[in-house]
Amino acid sequence: MKMNLNLRWPLILALTLSPAAAQVRYPVLYTDMDGTSLGPDGQVRPATRAALARYRACGGQVGVATGRTLEQAKPHLKDLGPTLPLLLFNGGVTYGVDLKIKRIAALPPEALTATQAALKGLTRLGIVAHGAEETWIDAHNEGLDAFLKRARINAKGLIPTEGAPGLIKLMVVSRPEAQAALYAALKPLEATLEVMISSPETVEILPKGVNKATALKAVLSELGFNQEEVIFFGDSGNDTAVMRAIPMGVAMGNCHPDTCKAAALIADRNDTDTLAEIIERLAIDPRCVAGRGGEASALEELAKDPAQVEAGRALYARHCVHCHMARGAVGANLTDDIWVHGGQLPEILNTISEGVPARGMMGWKRRLKEADLRALAIYVYSLSAAKAP
Repeated sequence: MKMNLNLRWPLILALTLSPAAAQVRYPVLYTDMDGTSLGPDGQVRPATRAALARYRACGGQVGVATGRTLEQAKPHLKDLGPTLPLLLFNGGVTYGVDLKIKRIAALPPEALTATQAALKGLTRLGIVAHGAEETWIDAHNEGLDAFLKRARINAKGLIPTEGAPGLIKLMVVSRPEAQAALYAALKPLEATLEVMISSPETVEILPKGVNKATALKAVLSELGFNQEEVIFFGDSGNDTAVMRAIPMGVAMGNCHPDTCKAAALIADRNDTDTLAEIIERLAIDPRCVAGRGGEASALEELAKDPAQVEAGRALYARHCVHCHMARGAVGANLTDDIWVHGGQLPEILNTISEGVPARGMMGWKRRLKEADLRALAIYVYSLSAAKAP
């Protein structure tokens, strides 16, 4: 797992290594979606699902903080399993876990005209104007239509000439090469509005003082948590404010430069299992992992992924086959249906991790990453006499 440590790491190290009565080091976990908990394919990775399930089983509470609308976020909520309020529209709307609006911050009426005036003469694809339940656009063109399709945004139509009521945020859409000029033109609006980069194609405008950090602060206050009890995962410019506000902000390797700089920890990119590994190593107390809290269901979920079996197959061939193939010289035959130390996934994982010293098998927990140990256990579990290597 790739991790770069920023200057606040000594404080974080002291926090995460201190004794804890709870089964999680951070009782609150909030994660961004695009570029963070969603992979490049726009889906939650199986290892992330499993790690979040284990984190919840150990007593942690999960929340989502994203620029997405409720309609855009809904398809992934089952995989992420939030148990805390949802911070959507980059903090513009807070929803309860029942998906009912708890808090909403509307843009001032002049925000749209001010944005259009600031962008006059500059190249852009269009402006997407979001209300809590309806979305409008200011232009029809091939580039904007393609963006809306990719982002799964259903626009009601063109912004009415008299303006659209109850707007929460504006999204200025452009090609990546045009974004710097647009952002520079919009920066002067920061005197009265929030202006932030949310993706390589979008700059977003919200009411002054409204962002993910302020929305998170409000939720923590309501629920009785403090910022030191939160671990947050993000990647883009709209995550920078949170990274600056809390001690344990984790930026993905594909992070925006400002977000990278503000984060306490920089992980690997979102096309790896780095988020899952950090949850396991930093967010979950080792005592809960050792007790396998929620391990069975998490492993069963992972075992459904063919990529886990293939990863385990490669690890087995590299580390285990010499002793454990059907005619292994030392270890038991793992390709039959006889399990000496238990044949359930948690039992197999424990045997691989801890070893069997009395039988000459070393433990692998200090030699392989947690993700590799799981993949290896899943592959061994899949073996039968007909699948001997």
